[in-house]
Amino acid sequence: KEICKKFYEQLFSSIVPVEAPDLSMPSFVPEVTRSEVEKAIRATNQNKAAAIDQIHAEEIRADGEILAKALSARFPWYLNLGKILAEWKRSRTVLIPKKGNHEDIRNYRPICLLSHVYKVFMRVIYNRIESILDEKTGRELAGFRKRFSTIDHILALTQLIERCRDYWVPVCLLFVDFKKTFDLLKHNAILQSLSDQGVDPVYIVNIKDPLSESNTEIILFERPISI
Repeated sequence: KEICKKFYEQLFSSIVPVEAPDLSMPSFVPEVTRSEVEKAIRATNQNKAAAIDQIHAEEIRADGEILAKALSARFPWYLNLGKILAEWKRSRTVLIPKKGNHEDIRNYRPICLLSHVYKVFMRVIYNRIESILDEKTGRELAGFRKRFSTIDHILALTQLIERCRDYWVPVCLLFVDFKKTFDLLKHNAILQSLSDQGVDPVYIVNIKDPLSESNTEIILFERPISI
């Protein structure tokens, strides 16, 4: 238990200071329409475990129209306030064993179970800022983007290698495999990047709030560990 707690506290703690962006600019928040919420609900993945609130994605989809009406009236309040429900900041983390020694905590993949209602709220924000981020992102990044595929880059590299071999031209490729990439991302760096790309401060504030004072429970030997 102590090994697990110490490992994840060190993993999630930031030792590199990154200055947060200035988010003091006032913004006008467009109303959240029912169609926006319905679109976000349709994007929820089914057959996913429920979080601490015990609300399943299937239940949200089943009550889609009724829930969309209620959430479209409630979400603008959270957006303007810049704060979400405290319950949305609580999550449950399940450890999935990977290959290797199962007595080594590093050989477990943590899967964080977040509130599905919270995911709908964040999906509404994502849908609003997606076009801005897509416009500012270069073609070099093909992963996790619509209308892009890493297969295109693999094909381009394959053709480049073939041409270099045909004409005896030296070519060097560098492959970088970052360890614990997403776990080591600094929150302020993400917020600063969003600000640099022109995302409205009101959305950045709502992305920032869940990153602060959040905690997760890891169930180990039937006993929860709070981190």
